Amino acid sequence: MSKPIKQYWPIAATLGLIAVIVLALLRPWSTPKTELTFELSPTQVDIAIDSQDYGSVASGEMLEVELSGDVIVEASREGFTPESLPLTVDPGEAQTVYFGLVPETPEAEELVDEQDSVVDEQVITEEYHDRAEGMFDKHPILSDLPQEDQYYGAYQGIPEGDAHDFAIHLHLYVGHEAQGREDFEVWMDDAGYSTSNYQIIEDIKDEDPPVIPDDGPSYTALQDMNPGDISMPTADNKGLGVDALALHFAEVSTTWDTAEDVHHTDGLIRAKPLMTHDLADSIEMPHRPTPSQSWWTAYEHEAKSYVWLHDYSSQHYRDNSTVEMQVCWAWVADEMEPVVDGPRTLEATVDTTGSDNIISDFFYEDPDDFVDSSASPCIPEDAS
Repeated sequence: MSKPIKQYWPIAATLGLIAVIVLALLRPWSTPKTELTFELSPTQVDIAIDSQDYGSVASGEMLEVELSGDVIVEASREGFTPESLPLTVDPGEAQTVYFGLVPETPEAEELVDEQDSVVDEQVITEEYHDRAEGMFDKHPILSDLPQEDQYYGAYQGIPEGDAHDFAIHLHLYVGHEAQGREDFEVWMDDAGYSTSNYQIIEDIKDEDPPVIPDDGPSYTALQDMNPGDISMPTADNKGLGVDALALHFAEVSTTWDTAEDVHHTDGLIRAKPLMTHDLADSIEMPHRPTPSQSWWTAYEHEAKSYVWLHDYSSQHYRDNSTVEMQVCWAWVADEMEPVVDGPRTLEATVDTTGSDNIISDFFYEDPDDFVDSSASPCIPEDAS
């Protein structure tokens, strides 16, 4: 017959206590981690602490280490004199460690100069932002600059003299100065500012004003038109700047009268005087012209096309300029609701080496008849 289990409880409890003590003695005590942040020059060095390598560390980087008491921190990098720093670590107490290694080679000196320059620029930038915040609070108009329109551009700039914190540099265009000033003053007045409170410095540019596409006509305006309101433009490139020539080319080549024209190519044929001889010679009516579906609709009502610009961009080079446009048009007839068409993507190269600018090459692409055009950007917002 076995003895009652409760007779062994004192023995089991004693053995358990001994096991706990032994495990506690065998388990090493952990040291709280300490955060060491490094400020370094150069901004990337190799760090070792008590001969234990921590690898490459960047300036501003933080290492978490289990250290206690007096340690030696070492910093090194090729081309620089290594440095050692004695450090007393209170576990868990964060510290910042500073190293400025001395360069030993020209390459190392150049590296330090570059990094110091970057730091200086960052300091200057921070100071500038601090000043800028105060300027924007003092002068609300700065939040509205730059302001650009077809005949002017208004920008924040450096003032002349010490009477003003800043100046408004007003860019105008030769031949359009009065219009630019008037439009700028209208904007100032509408925005609640007075030109008398600011220093305005004008800069007259000897170039064409930028092309800014408008919103196009409303559908109601198109309904009020009739073919007699639309005149057929005559192609003439004499004295036209790059932008003016590109817009003229787009207008001539996309203005049609279906009472006389049989195909889109008729517009290009009328635009031949704007082209080089070689380019003009390459324009021919197709042997069997195939007009689009909208053309047939316009033809049945002897409609004319009314043209407007939806998008425009240009790049200017030494001998030529390239222009990309999106052109919209609406077919207008006496007994037909307007039919909006496009956009035609039109790319043109303008030769600027002669006495008059001239189109030396072009490419265009019209919408596909078999693709839904209900989302076309040419369609006025008030079209039902």
